[in-house]
Amino acid sequence: MSGMGGLDETDMQILQLLLADGRRSFADIGDAVGLSGPAVSNRVDRLREAGVIEGFTAIIDRSTLETGPELVITLAVRPGETTAVFDALLSADGVHRCYRTADAHLIVHVVPPSEDVEAWLADYLDLEVVESYTVRSLVEAETVHQ
Repeated sequence: MSGMGGLDETDMQILQLLLADGRRSFADIGDAVGLSGPAVSNRVDRLREAGVIEGFTAIIDRSTLETGPELVITLAVRPGETTAVFDALLSADGVHRCYRTADAHLIVHVVPPSEDVEAWLADYLDLEVVESYTVRSLVEAETVHQ
């Protein structure tokens, strides 16, 4: 592999096609980039071995599976407690994504199984370490794949 970052233009095209549709066949990708299916397979294998491609996954629209409002909850927690709270939130029912900021805040995208957000939080967290939190209803979200 040559070029910037060890990837050539064909590698970049293959990655773009896989990002757009991870189930696209190697033969179809080969047609798009001017290679045979086996040549694309070899390149994908090299990209995986190099750690460029970590795996293939299905992206599921959770809103089709869950009921209730999608929420974004921002929590301010006591310094030194962010890791424990972050880990607890990762195991909580209904959590889609969890972010930890440098200023001891956590941001959670969630469809909680209960309308009582405070009770839901209390099921997973020691609320004594939560200094404050805000709950916002999510109106729209898009995942951007590049």
